[in-house]
Amino acid sequence: MSQKSTDRQFQEADAAIERAVAVFARGIDRMMWRWSAVAPTYVITGVLEKLCEELPRLIIRRDLPSAQRRREGKGATSAGPQ
Repeated sequence: MSQKSTDRQFQEADAAIERAVAVFARGIDRMMWRWSAVAPTYVITGVLEKLCEELPRLIIRRDLPSAQRRREGKGATSAGPQ
């Protein structure tokens, strides 16, 4: 894969990340004001706690196949720009 192609993929990934974060933030903003008796900080704290629980599981699920391939000598995946 050429450097130009790799750079373009990282630019596309960065743009997708920005969009995902914006959607996520809008959802939290709407959720924070849904319940009058619940403080917005409670919602934000709850979301961050659940996110911290879920992200490691997501990483582990996605990384297991590549880790197994590396152990078996069938290739590796790139973790980012070198």
